[in-house]
Amino acid sequence: MVSFKDFHDGEFEGIWIEGATAHVFVKTLQGERFVLTATGVAALAADGFCAGNIILDIESTSAKDLTTRDISDVRRYRPGMEDEHASKSLRKAQEGGLTMLAINPSYGGSCLLLCAGVGVATRHAWLDRQPHQPSAGR
Repeated sequence: MVSFKDFHDGEFEGIWIEGATAHVFVKTLQGERFVLTATGVAALAADGFCAGNIILDIESTSAKDLTTRDISDVRRYRPGMEDEHASKSLRKAQEGGLTMLAINPSYGGSCLLLCAGVGVATRHAWLDRQPHQPSAGR
């Protein structure tokens, strides 16, 4: 498991979902802003957003280390459905080489992403790569 230690006590600022890609906006305690870009998103679960979402930690779990509990959490299987569906979904995730990204809160919002890959960029670098849209009124 990889831990993104620089984000402890930072902020989880939001998510932008664009098809099978999710851009997760985070900020360090020192105010440095980053975007975690998850591609090939198979499942996403986020909740608990409020003013001031404080990050406890961000973790990445490789396909070989995924568990049925991870799958049940990201797919939000109801009790009783876990055994039946989670084992099958786990097998598919492992065969597909999917990664689980987890943003765990000290306070506020949390996020789980089951995806093909995750990239990290500063907010400025991420913005520079976005297609520029003409401003309204032109």
